[in-house]
Parts: sequence; C-alpha cells; structure tokens
Amino acid sequence: MLNIEPDQKIYSITLKVESSEGVLHGTDFLDDKKGEYVRFFSKSDLSRNLFGTRIKAKVSFKGDERGGKFWIGSIEVIK
Repeated sequence: MLNIEPDQKIYSITLKVESSEGVLHGTDFLDDKKGEYVRFFSKSDLSRNLFGTRIKAKVSFKGDERGGKFWIGSIEVIK
C-alpha cells in the first residue's frame, strides 16, 4: 500500500500536533503543523491504548522535495 519493498506491515496513527522542536540544528518539519492532525507511520505495532491520550514521541521525516512521510519512533504517554 505504501509501495515499500519488500512488502511489509506498516501501521499508522493520526495525531494532533501540539508542539514540536528540531534536533541539533535540524529542521523542524512539524513547526508549521501545530494545531493540525498529521498521519504518522511505524513498522512497530501501535497500541490501541494510545487513543485519547497525550504522548511525547520522537519522529523523523523521510522523503525529499517531492514529498515524504513522518515516521514515529519511541512513544511516551504523558499523564
């Protein structure tokens, strides 16, 4: 479905971006997305228990000037 070879299971989650920050002089690709809902992808299973919670996550953008996708890494539930 995402045209990734070899075929593999990819999970997605849509999150509302409340805040973001770049890392070590890196570009903050989510800066202009604050207040918006953004779709993130993962090769790891994403728990249904995340629904309705606030999280802090490490994400990366993979792509080029033609487009790309946000990939979510470690997730920490904020209480």
